[in-house]
This record gives sequence, C-alpha cells and structure tokens, in this order.
Amino acid sequence: MDSNGKGTMKVQVEPVHLGYFTVKTSRIRISSKQAIPALSPSDQSRWAELTSEVRRQQFLAARSALEAIQPESLAQLTYPEGAPTLPSGYVSFSHGGAHAVAVHHPYLAVGVDIEGPRPQLERIARKFLHSEELSFLDGHPEREWLLRVAWGAKEAVYKAAQVKGLAFAEEIRFTQWPDENGTFSISVPGNGERSDAHFLLRAKAVEVSENHSDCLVTAIQVPQPLHVVVTGPESCGKSTLADGLQKTLGYPMVEEMARHYMESIQRAATADDLLAILDLQQQAQKDTLLPRHSFGEKSQKKSPAEVVIHDTDEQTLLLWMEEKFGPAPQKLQDAADQPLAHLYLLCGAEIPWQPDPLRENPYDRDRLYTWFRKRLETLGRPFVDVSGSEGVRLEKAQQAIAMALGHSVK
Repeated sequence: MDSNGKGTMKVQVEPVHLGYFTVKTSRIRISSKQAIPALSPSDQSRWAELTSEVRRQQFLAARSALEAIQPESLAQLTYPEGAPTLPSGYVSFSHGGAHAVAVHHPYLAVGVDIEGPRPQLERIARKFLHSEELSFLDGHPEREWLLRVAWGAKEAVYKAAQVKGLAFAEEIRFTQWPDENGTFSISVPGNGERSDAHFLLRAKAVEVSENHSDCLVTAIQVPQPLHVVVTGPESCGKSTLADGLQKTLGYPMVEEMARHYMESIQRAATADDLLAILDLQQQAQKDTLLPRHSFGEKSQKKSPAEVVIHDTDEQTLLLWMEEKFGPAPQKLQDAADQPLAHLYLLCGAEIPWQPDPLRENPYDRDRLYTWFRKRLETLGRPFVDVSGSEGVRLEKAQQAIAMALGHSVK
C-alpha cells in the first residue's frame, strides 16, 4: 500500500484483486483542509455549481483520490453522458461516511461505493433487495453489515453497468454472497435488448474509529466475450490446448494464421510477411467474433459468445520479429501493446519438442518461455501458467476460465 501526503492529508492507494483482474483503488479522509487538485474544465464547471461546503469537500477529496492513481488523467475527466469518463480507461467515484474513493481500470468497466452506518437501510430493504436476498438475510447475525454491503454493491454495479433505470431489487441480483475474503458476484440478467452481464465484487471494512467502519465495495464487469489466449514458445502444446478447450467448452476459436500463411508461401519469412500475418490474424479475430454490443445497447442480433479462445496472438509475432529482424515496426508494436486478450494461458516447455518444418528452436524454449512471461508481466494482462500432461493442462485451463468468468470466485 502506498501513501501520498498533501499537507496533513494522506491518500491510501492499493490494488483490489477480483478473480484474475486487479482494480486500482484510492481513498482519502474527507476534510476541510483538502487541497484543490488540477481540475479538468468539466470538473471546474461542476465545482463552480456547488454551494454546499460539505459537497465541495467530498468533491475535492474524490478527485484527489483519482489524482493519486491516475495523476495525468485528472485533467482529462469528462462527463459525456453524466458518468465520469477518461481516455485512459474506466473510472468511478464515491463518498460516504468519513471517506472519498476512486477506482480505475484501463479496459474493464468498474464501479465503487463507500457507505458509513445507514440505519435507514433496514426500512427500505424491500425496495432494493430481491425476495431471495431478503430471505438470505433474515435472521443473519451480520445483517446490518450485509445490508450495507448489498446497498454498496448494487450502487457500484449500477455505476459500472452505466444503464439508466436498472431496478436494484429485480435487475441487480446477488449470485454469490461475500466469502471470508469479502469477495462475491452479482449478475444483471438480459432483457431482450441487452445481454446478461456479470460482475465480480469485494467488500471491505475501512476503519474510522474503534467502534466505527465505513463499508467499501468495488465492482468490475466481467468482459463479454472473455478473450482467452493460449501462448508460449514453439512446440509447447498451444494448439492442442486451444483445440481441447474449443471442443470441451464449445466456445469459438481463432486459429493461428502464421501456419496457414507459411505453408502457402513455401519459403523463409521476411519482416513484411510477419506484418501480412498480423493482418490475417486480426481479420481472423473479426471473422470469429459474433456481433458485440456494449452492455445496454439495443440490438436484435445474437448475443456474443461468453468466451473466445485464441490459438496465439500478436505477442508471438512480436517475439518472432524481434528475434529475426530487430525492433518491431510501430504497427506490430501497437497491436501487441493493445491486444484483445483478457487472460493468457502460458504453456511451459516441459512437453517434448516435436520436429516441424516451421519450428527451429528445439534447445531454446526455456529462454523463449522466459521472454513470454516477462512480456505478459510488462503488458499487465493476467496470465496463468499451465503445465503438466495434456489432461492436466486442460483441467487447469478450464478452472482458470471459470474463475475469470466469476463462476468460481476465490
């Protein structure tokens, strides 16, 4: 955890791990001594309209929290449809009790809520909880806390979903209550105009005093479709694993285009060939995907697949280019830096190398494995090492996908 001080104010910055995804969070105690950060033009207009000193303190505290995790983005904050929006990804604010908070993720929708004690939640429970949720809480020893968690969770999901008019009781539903780590899940069922949406959440008590804590809830939307890429050095079982996932889970698969291309030209590849393969790989991605629509967008078309399996992606082409021809052209570097992938399955080199006209590194796979691992760490995308026999790898991969979807939250 990092602390950044401004005078007597301290901002607490920490990651929240939700499945394989990590959300940057920041919180600050609300105070009349709050410094004024460099506000965006949109925020300057909003600030000028505030007349309540309490609201002004809350407003500034939330922006200071964002400044601690995305300092360069604070001046770019806008509200095109009422919700805070950044070019660098998704952001959400909340203030309640003694704290203001901000959360950010570069490519997944997020929401956050923080609440102090709210006795009125007991009176309005039937307005924001489904009958099944009310039954679960009936007589629960932690009912007061869970009421706060439930309210905060539905507020956070409402912000992340960005669909106006969602009914808290009927359309934002618990699919799993908090475990011992405070982790749980919520779904928003589709209604003919939108697909189902799933969210992973975590609740945390933030101490204010010896007898009082604020309730902080962070939510992230599970991507749909979830792009899962099988990667690693050559002859390490990538295609076998990708094919096994496609057959056992029934999800669409994007094949590796390099093999088809190289078999068609029957010669050694050039740098231009790798860029041609990149074009083919990206086109294959587009051809494989079902029509995708943002959550809440009206459409009569078929819903997207829940998962898409990719037998390799741009990272392999980046390695190939660097190994054979030096620094990658900007087109390939940009594609590798901004992949579709949400989760990588990294295959190890323990499988015996199999001769193939397109393979040439039988004694160098451990070094290449290290390159892939470091590359994924630099990229910041979640990855899971899969090793062992073909059956063991398939089982590990299936478990990883289930966890990423929130089917098994731990």
